[in-house]
Amino acid sequence: MTRRETDCLSLALSETGKHKALVFERSLGYNTTNSELLEAEIRKGLELYKAFPKGNDGHGDKFNVIMLVDGANGNRQPIITGWIYDNGNDNPRMVTTYVYKELRRP
Repeated sequence: MTRRETDCLSLALSETGKHKALVFERSLGYNTTNSELLEAEIRKGLELYKAFPKGNDGHGDKFNVIMLVDGANGNRQPIITGWIYDNGNDNPRMVTTYVYKELRRP
C-alpha cells in the first residue's frame, strides 16, 4: 500500500476516526498498534474478492471491495474498502475502509 493508503488505515484506527476506530477495535481487535496486520488482511482480500464499480464522480472511477477479514482477536468480520482510480492514473488508491455494518456479526 502507498503511504497515503496507510494513512487512510491509520486514520480509520485512530482517535481522529473515533467511531470507526472503536468498531475496528471491538469487532476485529485492530488499532494503531497493529494496523500492519489489517493491511495484510486487506491485501489478501483484494486477491480473493470482486470489485464493485461505484461510478465516476468527476475525480475518477470509484469501486468497493467487500471482503471477510480475520481479526487480531480471532473474529472474522466483513469490511468494505473504497478505492478510486484518479483521473489520469492507472493505479487505484484506497480512500476508505470500515466494518460492514449490515453483515457484521455480534
